[in-house]
Amino acid sequence: MITVSLPEEIETRLKDVASRIGVSPDQYIRELIVEHLPTRKVLTPEELFAQWEAEDPITGPEDIAQRTREADELTEALNRNRRESEGPGARTPFP
Repeated sequence: MITVSLPEEIETRLKDVASRIGVSPDQYIRELIVEHLPTRKVLTPEELFAQWEAEDPITGPEDIAQRTREADELTEALNRNRRESEGPGARTPFP
């Protein structure tokens, strides 16, 4: 069981709304929490990587080469952005 202390003004508003819709304040709070809590489980990194692989599987050497090119382009763009924003002596995040 969790107990939450509410400021008097919030408690009054809560009771007013609960009364208007015909439920107890406790029931109204439960409904609000259920409505606003994420419904999905938080994935571990391993589960997330497995999901990404299932959504976009590597299909062969050509696919690996394409993804490598895209990763190289991304790292170069990130480094270029750093140099352009901080000057030629800026530390580049990806050597």
